[in-house]
Amino acid sequence: VPLSRQPHRRPPGGAANPPPPGTAISPLGAPDGAARAAPRDGLTANAVTLIGIDNSAAMLASCEQRLRGTEQPVKLVNADIASVEFEPASLIMLNFTLQFVPPSERDALLARAASALVPGGALLLSEKIRADSARVDSVLINRHEDFKRRNAYSELEIARKRESLENVLIPDTTRALQARLDRAGLPDHGIWLQTFNFLSIVALK
Repeated sequence: VPLSRQPHRRPPGGAANPPPPGTAISPLGAPDGAARAAPRDGLTANAVTLIGIDNSAAMLASCEQRLRGTEQPVKLVNADIASVEFEPASLIMLNFTLQFVPPSERDALLARAASALVPGGALLLSEKIRADSARVDSVLINRHEDFKRRNAYSELEIARKRESLENVLIPDTTRALQARLDRAGLPDHGIWLQTFNFLSIVALK
């Protein structure tokens, strides 16, 4: 993921308003330290629970290791996000996760996430996207691969990464993602960050 090698950019605040006690902050899928616990900034300890959900036990074990010593209540759940019941949440994060969900199941997942958000809550959606124009898409992909070369990736690493994701990572266009959020009941959304063909959208309830 290219964003991991760029200067740190703090994501938008955990929600439109301070999260009410008793709600959750939920990174869905591959919670690397539950998104490194970044949403805790500005939170009162014990006000909300940080819930990381992933179907990989190894990823959750790594997350647990990173979160040792944190004062924030944390719960890690080994489950498929397509079927798990979401707790009432102030912030739900889908960071480069939806792109691995079958396209026919994406609307239902976003609708469930939207339903779990409390009023004033936020969904942070980060995805690899496909440009509407095939020519533009090719330019973005080439620039991303050039970026990798400048950051010490070998041609073999780049090729293997491309092959490993073929027919596994199926990106939407920006318009398609925005339409999915509209259908999920989260029409109040906007792009807050884009680098090459990687995009992050914040949607408010």
